[in-house]
Amino acid sequence: MEELLIDKDISACQRKLSPEEYCQLEENILRDGEVIDELIVWRGKNMLVDGENRYSIAKKHKLKYRIREVDFDDKKAVLDWVVKHQLGRRNLDGIAASLLRARVAAEEETVALAAEKVGVSRRQMFRDKSVAATVDDLPEDLKERLNQGSLIASGRSMTKLSQLSDVEKKKVYHALRSDATKSLDDVLPAKKKSSFTERESEIIKQAVSPRIRRSLECGTIVATSADIRKLDTLPDHAKETINTLLEMGDVESL
Repeated sequence: MEELLIDKDISACQRKLSPEEYCQLEENILRDGEVIDELIVWRGKNMLVDGENRYSIAKKHKLKYRIREVDFDDKKAVLDWVVKHQLGRRNLDGIAASLLRARVAAEEETVALAAEKVGVSRRQMFRDKSVAATVDDLPEDLKERLNQGSLIASGRSMTKLSQLSDVEKKKVYHALRSDATKSLDDVLPAKKKSSFTERESEIIKQAVSPRIRRSLECGTIVATSADIRKLDTLPDHAKETINTLLEMGDVESL
């Protein structure tokens, strides 16, 4: 059988297996004596669309495998299919899903279009973009550990990491390197609550919803005293607009 082509862009959309997961998949395939699940191939291009891990194991052990050819109009259609297929997998973790959705956001004109395309809220899509940017900024050794599954992290912990100063981030990186058994959540500093004056708290209470107020108080949504004083000078319709934007996730600071 002719060797299948591997495209780097398509490969980048695939969920990377941890060493343990790859070994388990290899054991299962060897037990069965063949690759049971079909490999998806772009018809006419001989390009592998889904099943890269199974294909590598089959080649390594010279095992049989079956392919199913599918028609695609172009490479973008292939990538769209791969992203939707990967997002539908039960074993796709939070960060992997965020990275895939962030890829969609990078290709669409607006966050709203990207969110609609993959079936999530705009707030979630903004979180996904933040997670992807934080992963991209990780030191290469920690990024590699994350991709391999030896560094445990959640989308929420990545969001918390993105809000730290450069000095705090370096401390987190040092802690992760010092003890490889610790997850990102284990080494993140405790979140400090914002300390507002009584007057500032009253302005916030009058201007935004209870949920946004809690986000401001815990620092999830950033606001300075100057921001809050300015908020107090705005007309009611402007306050309503700001509250709506914060609720929808279109902005993450006051």
